[in-house]
Amino acid sequence: MTLGKIIKELVCTVKDPKLNPSKLFIVKPLKLDLSEKDGYFVALESRLGLGRGDIVLLVMGSGARKAEGNTDLPIDCAITAKVENINIDKKYSSLL
Repeated sequence: MTLGKIIKELVCTVKDPKLNPSKLFIVKPLKLDLSEKDGYFVALESRLGLGRGDIVLLVMGSGARKAEGNTDLPIDCAITAKVENINIDKKYSSLL
């Protein structure tokens, strides 16, 4: 799992019918302190009603197809949760 921030919606007028009515987003990966990492992901969001600026939890690989509603979809990255807060105990501050 990876943290990310939704940057933009990816609009595709022609796509695999199995992807309807889901949305595709361009997501910037984040560190635990919410600073940006290099690169981008294209991730599917199908049931959460999320959008630009939301901090999200990404699942990749075969795990992306195990999220509810994603079975048998041709995807490699899915948004599975909206992150409201990150609480890290002081003894684990080295992770930041």
